[in-house]
Amino acid sequence: MAGLKKIQHLIIAGAFLFGGCTSKQDEPADVLNHFLDAMYKKDFKTARQLSTEDSKLFLDGIEMQSRFIHTVSFPDPDYYNREKMIFGNTSVTNDTLAKIPVTVQIKDGTIKPVYTLKKHGTEWKVDMGFSSQIEFSSPVNAAEPKQSTN
Repeated sequence: MAGLKKIQHLIIAGAFLFGGCTSKQDEPADVLNHFLDAMYKKDFKTARQLSTEDSKLFLDGIEMQSRFIHTVSFPDPDYYNREKMIFGNTSVTNDTLAKIPVTVQIKDGTIKPVYTLKKHGTEWKVDMGFSSQIEFSSPVNAAEPKQSTN
């Protein structure tokens, strides 16, 4: 009987510990991280699952581009490399729309896209559709051209 009580207590404790936890996929930044990882790995199936229906045309174009030039380069192969990114604070409006600014260091300088995510039911989805094109919080800071030293 004492063993049964211990098992009941473990089950109850487990329910409290894990019952209140939300999935990492529940937060906009986590969904964006998974999406960017999928794009970097050219895993377009996963990227489609993490994005809105309106993103289909964009993803089709990027996938086609990657088949012909063997890299996802928009505008640089590191564009989707999370190791080259610094994420800003997520702003959420009405629990249905999220914007996440990102700073990305690419070979030609620094770009600062602002990603939009929309909530569909209970899931956040990255929106790469034309109705919500990626905003840029500042223009690309291209590297200065090197001057010739003749």
